[in-house]
Amino acid sequence: MRIAVNARFLIKDKLEGVGWYTYEILSRMVKNHPEDEFILIHDRPLAPEYIFADNVTAVKTLIPSRHPFLWYLWFEYAIPNILKKHRPDVFLSLDGHCSVKTDIPTAYVLHDLAYLHYPNEIPKTVLRFYQNFIPKYIHRANRIVSVSEHGKQDILKHFTHIKAEKIDIVGNAARAIFKPLEENEAIEIRKQYSNGSKYFFYVGAVQPRKNISRLIQAFDLFSEQHPDCQLLIAGRSAWKTEHIKKTHSESKHKKKVQFLGYVEDKVMAKLMASATAFVYPSLFEGFGVPVLEAMHCEVPIITSKDSPMAEVSHNASLQVDPEDLNSIAKAMSEIFTNAHLGEQLIQYGKVQRQKYNWDQSAKDMYKVLKATIDKQ
Repeated sequence: MRIAVNARFLIKDKLEGVGWYTYEILSRMVKNHPEDEFILIHDRPLAPEYIFADNVTAVKTLIPSRHPFLWYLWFEYAIPNILKKHRPDVFLSLDGHCSVKTDIPTAYVLHDLAYLHYPNEIPKTVLRFYQNFIPKYIHRANRIVSVSEHGKQDILKHFTHIKAEKIDIVGNAARAIFKPLEENEAIEIRKQYSNGSKYFFYVGAVQPRKNISRLIQAFDLFSEQHPDCQLLIAGRSAWKTEHIKKTHSESKHKKKVQFLGYVEDKVMAKLMASATAFVYPSLFEGFGVPVLEAMHCEVPIITSKDSPMAEVSHNASLQVDPEDLNSIAKAMSEIFTNAHLGEQLIQYGKVQRQKYNWDQSAKDMYKVLKATIDKQ
């Protein structure tokens, strides 16, 4: 089988959500199937470590793909021309985009429909592109991949002409750096980052959809009864952070709330593993990878009910109404004061996390590619 792959998110030293999903699944498929040829399409020179084996051919486009107009040129001109030249059996696009103008059987990964749920949080040019092209991608793709059952149902709800059997689920997993720490190392992390105090931990983009303003307000309520604890927030500032900054500045306990900014992955994993609990009351996600990472770090989890995070964590988390400050604060208090509850959530997490691993995801994605070809 000749497999062409949109690999534009394999960027050296800059792998994030979609980049890690691409890396972990693609590297395994390449090594598991030496009989197949993988054509990795990129808009910049591909780093040597991403040429995973001898059965990989890297193809760089002349056109970059850095903003909506260039996305259009990349996916509707550069990609079709490369596919026409190399004539793969299947085209796999892992980043929420694909090509309308190719006749090659296409498997398309759609991580979420955030543009429909939170259009005001997306730059206007990007939003217009999504509004125009994502429905076309969904219609054009031979197979659609969602990362969660929750995401699959969201697609079916908003695109009623799509049949459920056209959508497969290939989930995320956690990297090996996410693991529990010995207590003496956790103590050192707390000394370094919270003056030795216990803390709740959040990691992710700092932007409105992540619900950080309510998290800060809920922590204020929690701190009225439990003053000896901190809240650490790790992640880059993204967009529309004015309200978050204002909420923080008005917080009665703002000295206990730290914005750490971007934290290198290995340090971030240790911060998570040293926390009293991981708190992730996001309003919308496609999967919620940090929740799975927290299970591997063996810390209790607080997250949003009726969400992919609730699906992923199941009974390994306390699930809250993300719009209810008292609900979030109550969950924080329950974990902070009840060591047995925290340990119970951790034990459930040890079981639940086994459902998600990159080896299985790679096998599932390969089955999708075979099905994409077989059903032509």
